[in-house]
Amino acid sequence: MSVSLKATPRPKKLRSAVTNSPHKLPGVDMRSPRGRRYTDIVESLLDQFGEGDPDAVREIASLRLSLEDTQAEAINGDPKAREDLVRLSNLLTRRETALRNRKAKAASKPGLAAYLASKQAPATP
Repeated sequence: MSVSLKATPRPKKLRSAVTNSPHKLPGVDMRSPRGRRYTDIVESLLDQFGEGDPDAVREIASLRLSLEDTQAEAINGDPKAREDLVRLSNLLTRRETALRNRKAKAASKPGLAAYLASKQAPATP
């Protein structure tokens, strides 16, 4: 016997602000220069990928912010920063590609209306 435990979605007003918005991070003052830059990156990502996965958007925004810091360190001559820059760039590319693929896969699924229309279409002999 298989028991399926499926979480029921909670209303937005009962969730924390961090859950509701990818713009917020616990312990970060979003009025600071880094907080505002993070918000700008999140806005750009939401325009590009939509609001389908706020955790992935938050992760990619954090990676981009770290990448910008590492680029500055590499330009200032830190030899370790060059290696970190390559690793961060590769990780960021993989995360963005995965999110882009998930978005494309979700967009390619037929909606409920298309499914119902296909079921009601007359069968051709």
